[in-house]
Amino acid sequence: FRGSILDLGCGDKDVLRYLRPKQQPTEYLGLDRVPPADIIIDFNTQTYAPPKVYDLGLVLGVLEYLEDPWNFLEHYKQYANRWIILTSYSQRKPNKGLKVTWKQRILPMEDTENFQKVFKNVSQTINKSSIIWSCS
Repeated sequence: FRGSILDLGCGDKDVLRYLRPKQQPTEYLGLDRVPPADIIIDFNTQTYAPPKVYDLGLVLGVLEYLEDPWNFLEHYKQYANRWIILTSYSQRKPNKGLKVTWKQRILPMEDTENFQKVFKNVSQTINKSSIIWSCS
């Protein structure tokens, strides 16, 4: 990958550490509720309009913590040409071992339809603990 990245829920900007030197983004903007984010924001109560459209948008481990993940995606989808969204996945019942702070459970079959309401193209890859959604 070589291009610009919009990272929603960037945390410590760990994604930048995993890219090889030749894969570093041409431009990077990270949003999160805590530093070292470039823009400090609470996604449950605020929105932000990035200054441009990025080549790639990342939402890694964020949707589960949002009151309304679908409106969040609807707002930000216009700011990136392609999205990679990672959601934590557990088939356990909500009160049986899921993180207490989770507001949502994103499930592969049930929520594919929700993603398709927001994005034209949606695909998913499932592993033991997460679902990787590729959307455009």
